[in-house]
Amino acid sequence: MIDCDKKYKLPAKQSISSFKQLTPKSHCYQITNNPEIIAHHFIRRIMVQTTQSIQKLQIGLTMLKKTVILSIILFLNCHHVLSWPIPDTGQTKCYDNEKEIPCPQPGEDFYGQDGNYIINPPSYTKLDENGNSLPDDAASWLMVKDNVTGLVWEKKLTMSQFMI
Repeated sequence: MIDCDKKYKLPAKQSISSFKQLTPKSHCYQITNNPEIIAHHFIRRIMVQTTQSIQKLQIGLTMLKKTVILSIILFLNCHHVLSWPIPDTGQTKCYDNEKEIPCPQPGEDFYGQDGNYIINPPSYTKLDENGNSLPDDAASWLMVKDNVTGLVWEKKLTMSQFMI
């Protein structure tokens, strides 16, 4: 046990109200041999620690609540902005463990391969230098538009094509 300064040590018959005044300055666990004062000291310490813990928990819960709400708001607002169709891979063949097979029907073995599904088939449009559509059989074009995603891709030119 830590020995207290004499000025903080309470006589055995000291009242609880006197003890309350000394508690903030006290660093001793046993201030007196009066069990009522000792019990009061520990109960007060537990109450202070519990109050501090509850305050920290409330702050943590408030932050968590704000984070969840912000995440939901961002997700709901961005979902429409960031979603677009994905072009199909173009895979039309199906396979078993060893070889190519006719694509199976629902319920058959090996059903569910990429070849079973054609979703958003690839579709492209040739574009001129101004972004105008060209016929599929056009011999010359500078850009290609992916009609599924809306992305536009620039056609690579060689140095001699660039100089023309």
